Amino acid sequence: DKREDLLFHPHASPLWVEEEGLGKLSKNLAQASRPPPVEVTVQINTVSGLDVRTISVDVDFTLMLDWVDPVAVGSTAAEIQHLIEDENEFFHPDVVIDNAVDDDQPMAGAQKPRAVKFVNGVCKDGHMKKTCRYR
Repeated sequence: DKREDLLFHPHASPLWVEEEGLGKLSKNLAQASRPPPVEVTVQINTVSGLDVRTISVDVDFTLMLDWVDPVAVGSTAAEIQHLIEDENEFFHPDVVIDNAVDDDQPMAGAQKPRAVKFVNGVCKDGHMKKTCRYR
């Protein structure tokens, strides 16, 4: 089973970074045996459409992923954006929603990673964030 090779974060719900995400590590992380820990936060916006016959429910939620990538440290926003566009150069976690009844793709919006903190135009700590909303 390939799942035993996947990264689990001890403070996260049972969502996990897919093995294919391992190919998307930045050069500095490529030597590491695993991707960086990813903190997962889920914000439930609405719950509706509870159907006890089909055992289903409609959930509108926002998923926020946070991690630290050393490649971002000392990089400008433009340099980080360039690295993000080439997914082979930058860690870019993918999310799979298990047991989704319909299409589980996130809504249009901020689905690409972004650096959180810039000082004088340079990323200081490598803190990256990816936010996706699902309906």
